[in-house]
Amino acid sequence: MEKLQSSSTSTHVARNPNPIAIIGASYAGLTLANILHLNEIPYTIFESKYPPFTYITGGSEFNVPSIKCVLATLDLQLQVRLEKKGQTIEDSQYPYTREDVIGLLWERVKNHVVCGTKVTKIKQNQDSGTFYIHYSKITNEYSKRVDGISTHVSGPYDCIIGADGVLSICRTSALSRNYLVGDARWVNDRWYDLGLRRIDQGADLAMLDGIELGMEIVNSLKSQECQVLLLEGKVRKKFGAKEIWAEKRKKIFASLAILSSIVARLLF
Repeated sequence: MEKLQSSSTSTHVARNPNPIAIIGASYAGLTLANILHLNEIPYTIFESKYPPFTYITGGSEFNVPSIKCVLATLDLQLQVRLEKKGQTIEDSQYPYTREDVIGLLWERVKNHVVCGTKVTKIKQNQDSGTFYIHYSKITNEYSKRVDGISTHVSGPYDCIIGADGVLSICRTSALSRNYLVGDARWVNDRWYDLGLRRIDQGADLAMLDGIELGMEIVNSLKSQECQVLLLEGKVRKKFGAKEIWAEKRKKIFASLAILSSIVARLLF
């Protein structure tokens, strides 16, 4: 069993010695990581792919109405190099692309990213309350075959942030003090529009998620004297993996009850 040394930086904000783990170098994950980085809160990002992120896809329109607000909050400035003309044009004059935004978010935090990792399990130490991430190393980026070593372990972490999309392992684990951002959180919302808003504005919503949760973490660590990160109830209700899973179960049971009532009326 191999134990990965967690990346960390000294901080005057975080009172606990353990970093935060972010699963997924997505729009949400990278945005949240930038917030933590600016406030000197230690973190590690686990990402299954390797740069350059050629998997970034979508329609011809990149709908990010909040991009200027996001970049201002993260103290970043987007410039695009037009290689053919050899000139740099400000973001206000040029339609930025997904690659531009991901590249900008990536640059500041890239030394804290562990690429080629397939997270297989999240385990919590019942005594300390800290978390350990179990993962396999991906040796073939396209086939996603793992390297054959049974388990790698990284930790301890104060909390886990799931920014790993609709198939989020953080969401299915549904542990306390695990939080979801971006598609990992939104996948269960707005089922009535078949996820069209999430598809149309996914990157924008994801980055706003990353900023909101990131600032909540920063403010919580500034104000608390405890050794474990504890977020307020309203924040846990919105971002908490356990709370989101519990709410999903309530909706499922309510839907089944309604369906059963309808069937009973039709049959009897």
